[in-house]
Amino acid sequence: MDRPAPNPWRAGGAVLTWVILVGLALWGMTIAYSYEAAPVMEVVPIDGAPTEPAATPPVGIDGRFIMNYKALGFCLGLFSIALGAAELLAPKRIARALESEGHEGLVKGFGAREVLAGATLLAAPAVSTNVWNRVAGDAMDLTALGFAAAAHPRNAAVWGAALFVMAATALDVFTARGLDRETGKLLPVEG
Repeated sequence: MDRPAPNPWRAGGAVLTWVILVGLALWGMTIAYSYEAAPVMEVVPIDGAPTEPAATPPVGIDGRFIMNYKALGFCLGLFSIALGAAELLAPKRIARALESEGHEGLVKGFGAREVLAGATLLAAPAVSTNVWNRVAGDAMDLTALGFAAAAHPRNAAVWGAALFVMAATALDVFTARGLDRETGKLLPVEG
């Protein structure tokens, strides 16, 4: 007897989890543009009344915005901890949505890996090796999701998760390459 595919929208809080995770990712992107080191421009009105200085976003010589990859790395750390917590707290629910019952231990292992990756990023957000570790974890996630997609090609939750991980991988690679260019080092050592 064929069991109908689980509805990903009824996976008991899965939608809320995805919304929180996507929200954290978007929040991270918005704060990645640092205004702290921005040049301050004082505005002097005609009547001579004092005004607050207006901060402008940091702009390079070519007129492009300067990305704060360290802030983005920090936000990826928060994102990793949130994702890992979801995987550690609800492995049965996630496995059921992906039609991978019996693989709850793997989901928990992936969750522990995400929490560890998040902790290293919070401790040292400017170290590109920490972000490259997330890229390696994303490759593991995509491999597992590839097996799930091969076993259940019509499961929308599997394909949605795969798209989500691909987007996270792109953001991780973008951040890691930016940190490589910005800091010029892979390890958190003075040299």
